[in-house]
Amino acid sequence: MPEEKGMRKQKENDVLKKSPSLSLPFLDKELIEICEKQKLDDKVKKKIRDGCVLLRDAYEGRASHGLYSLLKGPAYKRALFIIHTHPMWMNVVIWASIIHASLIIWEPPNRLSSWLDPTLDPLPVILLEVACMGVFVADIVFKMLYFGDEKVSGWQDYISKEWQRNYMTIIFLFQVDFVLYHAKICPFRFARPFRLTVLAARHRDVRRLISFFPTMCVKLVTVFFLPLLGVLAFFSILCVRIYGRLPQEHSLDLGEDSFSSVLPAIRTLFLLSTIDNFDPVVTEAYKQHPISFFFFLAFIVFASFFLMSVALGVMFDLYLEDHEKTVKAEAKKEEKSVAKAFQ
Repeated sequence: MPEEKGMRKQKENDVLKKSPSLSLPFLDKELIEICEKQKLDDKVKKKIRDGCVLLRDAYEGRASHGLYSLLKGPAYKRALFIIHTHPMWMNVVIWASIIHASLIIWEPPNRLSSWLDPTLDPLPVILLEVACMGVFVADIVFKMLYFGDEKVSGWQDYISKEWQRNYMTIIFLFQVDFVLYHAKICPFRFARPFRLTVLAARHRDVRRLISFFPTMCVKLVTVFFLPLLGVLAFFSILCVRIYGRLPQEHSLDLGEDSFSSVLPAIRTLFLLSTIDNFDPVVTEAYKQHPISFFFFLAFIVFASFFLMSVALGVMFDLYLEDHEKTVKAEAKKEEKSVAKAFQ
């Protein structure tokens, strides 16, 4: 019995040394050599290993679903985690997304065109699209398999995250679009506009940038679009009063633009704020009434330069504020993991 226990303990130590849960690829070799020279017992080695894993998870922003949460689980979960989080696999997914979006160039515009000319729907393009979707499905399955614990299954844990639900929904739309089109049920590829959204769902930095857009749009409405609409309404009323009631011989020949009523005047001034119709409006008005140059100059300065500068300043401040919140949130996660690593 003592010999069997000794042999069993020796086997366990050998397994622990060879297991990816202990000798991980990113652990420092010098640290492993020091542990061997100091002849530390298994408990101390395990604490050192766990601390290194926690520090790595904190550095990569994976405090809750990092490698540390998989150390006590099956080895295949750790292997899938290492594959899924490897930069090479990330590059494979990103390139698959770019290639999938680029296939629009060679795909037929609709099913009728491929019926008339089958060469517009070549087999290599179809196979390449299937391969790209296979990469996306594998990306989701890998994460589902190493997610979860004893209480929650992997797929339930996966779909509990909003961005991951969106990612899975997008890939499902790609598959439905592909099947309906090639089964001659739907003549159009309705999922084409969403192909590059895989980058947003998979890449953390792109995802943060997109999540910032709703806040930015709401703020721009209050600080840019509403003031711009007020300026357009004010100057359009003045233009209608000044130029819309001129006698026929003194009226302005503006072509498609007009100051006859408020709505056409708003359209004309909006285009003028982009300097698109500067020549037909300002030049014609200057020829008829030279002093009107200062009127339109005041409008362009306020509508184009001043309001645009305000909008850019607000966008920059909002971005800094959002970035600061993100950095603070990640710093808190890192502090928790680091504190746990040195317990």
